[in-house]
Amino acid sequence: VNPITVLEDIKMTNATNRVIGDLQLNLTPLKGLTIDFISGLDTYTQLGQTYIAPMPYPGVNPAFFPDGYASTATAQVFQVNNDLNATYRTNITPKIASTTTLGGTVQYDRSNFTQIQGRAMLPLIETVAGAQNFFTPAGEIRTERSIQGAFLQQTFSYDGFVFVSAAGRVDGSSVFGVNNRTQFYPKVSGNLLVSELLQRSGINTFDLLKLRAAYGESGNLTAIGPYDRFSNMDPVVTAGGAGFVRRTTLGNPNVQVERQTEFEAGLDASVLNGRLGVEFNVYNKNVRDLLLPLAIAPTQGGSQIFANIGGMTNRGVELVLRATPVKAGDFTWNATVIFNRNRNRVSLPFPLLRFSADANRMSSAVDGQPLGVFYGTVYARNPDGSLLLSPGPRALSPTVSTDAGVPFVDRVGRTPEGLPNPSTALVQRVVGDPNPRWTGSLINEFQYKRFTARVLLDAVQGFNIVNLNRTTYNNVGAGLLAERELRGEVPRGTVSIIGGFGDERIREDMVEDGSFVKLREITFGYSVAPKLWGLNNLSINLTGRNLYSWDNYQGWDPEINSGGQSNRIRGDDFGTVPIPRTYQVSLTASF
Repeated sequence: VNPITVLEDIKMTNATNRVIGDLQLNLTPLKGLTIDFISGLDTYTQLGQTYIAPMPYPGVNPAFFPDGYASTATAQVFQVNNDLNATYRTNITPKIASTTTLGGTVQYDRSNFTQIQGRAMLPLIETVAGAQNFFTPAGEIRTERSIQGAFLQQTFSYDGFVFVSAAGRVDGSSVFGVNNRTQFYPKVSGNLLVSELLQRSGINTFDLLKLRAAYGESGNLTAIGPYDRFSNMDPVVTAGGAGFVRRTTLGNPNVQVERQTEFEAGLDASVLNGRLGVEFNVYNKNVRDLLLPLAIAPTQGGSQIFANIGGMTNRGVELVLRATPVKAGDFTWNATVIFNRNRNRVSLPFPLLRFSADANRMSSAVDGQPLGVFYGTVYARNPDGSLLLSPGPRALSPTVSTDAGVPFVDRVGRTPEGLPNPSTALVQRVVGDPNPRWTGSLINEFQYKRFTARVLLDAVQGFNIVNLNRTTYNNVGAGLLAERELRGEVPRGTVSIIGGFGDERIREDMVEDGSFVKLREITFGYSVAPKLWGLNNLSINLTGRNLYSWDNYQGWDPEINSGGQSNRIRGDDFGTVPIPRTYQVSLTASF
């Protein structure tokens, strides 16, 4: 629907009441022994309400509720964690120190979501009580999940410059079956404080120079939902009696935890009394038993099943540079540069796994490619890579024809005239990658007497976005491309070709460069030296966030994603609300 209609005629609200708290207990019963207990609580209730006024206009799609719509939903979430850690420190010899840590954790969360919705609204009533037709049954989802873990870590240090640690951890999550629930994860690490050795030799070039390396294993304890290993049922009423129908995603009681192994090495260094510093890290992560939704034959009673299939690697570098270019009198300028590069690859026992049955959703797992690449139909091209264009008028259907100069969707094989063969299958391949080639940040902080300023720039470069909004604004009769066709700026029939008929839409056309640089934050502050009411400090800050974006994306915001926080579906934009520009004034006081 028209965006102005959404803004003016659809009311959607969400109210949240939240309580976050913790209780800590710290004990020192013996010399060198400390015991810490933390119990944390996070509980909240959300109330969401929607109202769409009746829009009895000619031609309104029934899917947009021209007779009106109302819904109300509540979500109640309770989360608690309990962590108990005991640490014992002692000196075995004058040069060898030992630190032993034993700990455990218990986490629990539960949620309850309910919703009721109806349509055919009575005049002037915005609540669900005004609906004449209800969606049945009313929605209700309840979940429970618990995670338990324990670890033992031993660290030895020698003469203040060599540090070695080894640890083992056992974790279990209720989302997995009892036979695959509990897993053991080891780790080992070492640090060498080179600057300490140099300083003992009279070389004071480095304030800090540390070499480090580590190897560890971990598991993804929340890769699936609390009940995804079961074949779940939904209630139905059949022939006046109660019954159940199985969902299309089948259960798999044998799913295992995704396991990750990682090796990393790096160094930390600083010189000039800390005015110039660097942190450098390289890593290699390998994930096995990757948990993905696997499509299955309908004869098995469903459409997909969660299974451990294939693996994934992540290799990358991380770099942080810190500097104080100016420190003179009352003025100080600190600068930080952050750079990250990651290369991701998926290995599968088959060539392709689509994450959605909807052809518009192109996010897929392709063997040998990064996770979540876009896979879809493409333009037909000449051997030199240019678009293959129609040499003359041609018919798309009994009622639609095109002029010369219109592109083709590519198909397997060509006709004797060198055009895509209309009787063969569509060509599909990887047409984009939502994973950036690199990300970076530049932070500048200034202080002059009681005035402070902070400027943050974020950059994400070398990634693609599927602008699915083009499937609507490129449709015949509406949208920018249709306007260009009516003006004669592109050949007649271009909208029909690019917009496509069914699965023949050229998906490659929706893929855009999403690279951006954002002015993420600017903060100005002033600290007052108050003499009233016993105040030690009083500061005032003005902050602006997401102020400007330098990009070539045709949509609203290249940083948004219709898939939310999904690890599989990224760079997908379809009617997604852009990240807001916000301004904040804060007043901080200490007594």
